Amino acid sequence: MVMSAPTPIRRAPEPPASWPRSLTPAVHEVGMQVDRDTVLKVRSVLLGEADRLLDAVPSAPEGRVRVGRCGGDPVSAEAAVAFEARIRLVVDLCQRHALELREAAHSLERIARNYGYTEAEIAASFPAAAQRVSR
Repeated sequence: MVMSAPTPIRRAPEPPASWPRSLTPAVHEVGMQVDRDTVLKVRSVLLGEADRLLDAVPSAPEGRVRVGRCGGDPVSAEAAVAFEARIRLVVDLCQRHALELREAAHSLERIARNYGYTEAEIAASFPAAAQRVSR
């Protein structure tokens, strides 16, 4: 039996030194690797996921999340308050995650410009972004 040497693991390429580090932290934070061929596709996926998440988890103003009492016992009132607080935390977490996805997508937009993509090409890569009102 002949064994070959393992294939070396590729490290994520560093952004060009000419790019300010402020362009890429959101992209690095979510652990992505992009190049000229994939930057607009990845941006589109992130924007789509952010939109789907924000549509699925609408914002609920403080106090608007209502579970209500499950029964007439004394525990139901306390449980309802605890459930409502937990629901608000989950909604907030989902919204923050969606905003992080958008931030990463906007970083990719700036990276795409550095790769030489035009505003029209960037806009065409996710047409729904031009139609949506900024959240």
